[in-house]
Order: sequence, then C-alpha cells, then structure tokens
Amino acid sequence: MQLYEPALELVRSIPLDIHAGLILRHSARYPILSEEDVYSAGLTGEGIAQAELFGKALAESRQPGRLFASPVDRCLDTALAISRGARWDLPVTADYRLSHPFIERLWSGPQIRWQKDPLPEPVQSILELVLNCAGVGGALDIFSTHDTVVAVLAGYFAGVSFHYPEYWPNFLEGVLVWRRANQVHLKWRDFETVLDSWPVEGSGQMELGL
Repeated sequence: MQLYEPALELVRSIPLDIHAGLILRHSARYPILSEEDVYSAGLTGEGIAQAELFGKALAESRQPGRLFASPVDRCLDTALAISRGARWDLPVTADYRLSHPFIERLWSGPQIRWQKDPLPEPVQSILELVLNCAGVGGALDIFSTHDTVVAVLAGYFAGVSFHYPEYWPNFLEGVLVWRRANQVHLKWRDFETVLDSWPVEGSGQMELGL
C-alpha cells in the first residue's frame, strides 16, 4: 500500500462539492537520532515521491486550495511536493500554529477530553486557520505538519489515546476538516466528530456536539 492511500481514501469519502482542509503529517523522513535531527531531518527520496504521487491523485477530483506548513523543512517540502504532483503551482505559507512547539503543552498533557470540555486555545487556533477562509466548492487545503499535532487533534476529537501504537498517525496521514452550514465535521480514520457550531470571532469557545 502506498503511504498516501489512507489520506486519499479519507478525502474521497466526502462529497466532491465540499471545501475541506487536510491536516496531515509530513511524508517519510530520515531517522531522528539526535536533538538536532528534530529540526534538520529531511524527506527521503521515497518521501518526496510519495507526496508527489499523492498530489497527482488529489488533482483527479479536487480543485487547488491553500497550502500551509509548519516552518520545518520536511513539512514545507511535503506541501511543495504535493503541489508539484498536482500541478497546482501554489505558494506554501509557513505557519507557526502547525509546529510542534505550538501544540507541545497539550501533547505533554492528557490527549483525551470529556465531551463538554471547552476546546483549548491551541486547538481553536488551528481550526481557525483551517476554517476561516472563503474557498470554492471541491477545493482542498493542505496543512502539512507533525505527528504530534495530528495526534493531539485526532485524540481530542476521536477520543483515542496515542500512547497506543495502533492509533499513531503514519506519514501522510491526517485529519480532514470541513464545514457545512454551522456544523464543523472532523474525520480521522473511521472516527467522525461534529461540532455544534463554529463561533464568529470573539464569541467564545466551541463545544462538542453529542
């Protein structure tokens, strides 16, 4: 199985007219064996090829959207390779909200939330980045990030603990987010969560729908 197939299946599981955002882990990288490697480890040749193939497959059914990435090179290079494979010719915007340091406080704490707990500020900020845009129907935005960011988002919304290896996000695996009317949908693997509403700026925190 190709690395990107689970993410492609996720995108294909929603109607073609939906404008969605895919928050996904970067493609395959070289091993991280030291603290310096945390920032310097780049994509392998196979990782670049897989991201390009993913982009090519996406372009068969999706219109180009926005491209965002963590400032770390392997995330930027993943977004660029997807764009290159899709022939979208779009710029990639680096955003600190997709970095590990931005989510680290949550990563170091409990990753499962009670249904009515308010969403923490870092999670709200990432959702704002994904959802606060005016996109065309069928467009797909790409948000290339790290396993810890995907793990926290999926953990909060799927209610699973990423201390268990079977729930750990693989390379090029991610969370799909889209909005219809006032509802926000988040999907990861076979888990789907619906937020009751998306607040306008300054209206307070969201709560999970039952």
